[in-house]
Amino acid sequence: MQQIQKKMESRMRIKVATKYNGLNDALEMMKPVVAENTIIISVLNGISSEEMIAEKIGDKNLVYCIALGMDAMRERTDLQYASKGKVQIGIVKEEQRPALEAVKEFLDYVGLAYEEKEDIKRALWGKLIMNVGINQTCTVYEACYKEVLENEERFRMLSGAMHEVMAVAEKEGIHFTEEDYESYIALMRTLQPNGYPSMRQDAVAKRKSEVELFAGTIVRVGKKHGVPVPVNQFYYDKILEMESNY
Repeated sequence: MQQIQKKMESRMRIKVATKYNGLNDALEMMKPVVAENTIIISVLNGISSEEMIAEKIGDKNLVYCIALGMDAMRERTDLQYASKGKVQIGIVKEEQRPALEAVKEFLDYVGLAYEEKEDIKRALWGKLIMNVGINQTCTVYEACYKEVLENEERFRMLSGAMHEVMAVAEKEGIHFTEEDYESYIALMRTLQPNGYPSMRQDAVAKRKSEVELFAGTIVRVGKKHGVPVPVNQFYYDKILEMESNY
């Protein structure tokens, strides 16, 4: 055990867990302390944070990570959850494997549930499909999970937003099926019914959201490929309108 601990202490790890709006500033603060063997893990939603880290700092020791299945509700200093979820980790280059193995050792040591994904980029898009659907729908309709999943109109919008992401992902060379879609809906139904996602929590607290990571990304990539994304365009415009009144 002491040998494992000593080995882990020999490599510094930086976990990037800011909101998207604070990512650029965080990366600038990180630059002076990132060394040759520093491992960087981003737990931000969306598909953009790893690209930004690679551009500003490099990706040799970058481990891709997704936080999945969590339904934590934070109110001031109180935190409640019904499902603690897990993380999915992976790499996109073989040179990143030593960093991945070091992260796995660390997660085993602290007892944090994780799953290694061979195709981590597809997993990132899969999480984006869910975020774009449930996070934005709860926010726009000021609703909890149950009030979205059990309401016909809201569920139709959620489904439309998710299928738009699937269509855009297809143009990016990442394929999803209706079976994938159904599995994401099934996962949503395991969340605390009266809870709501972090984006809705941001809206309640009148904080700027991650809409640029969600609808903003899909609108931009959709335009690049000529894929219409009307639900995400509506969500993007509506959430920005809501935030303009904070």
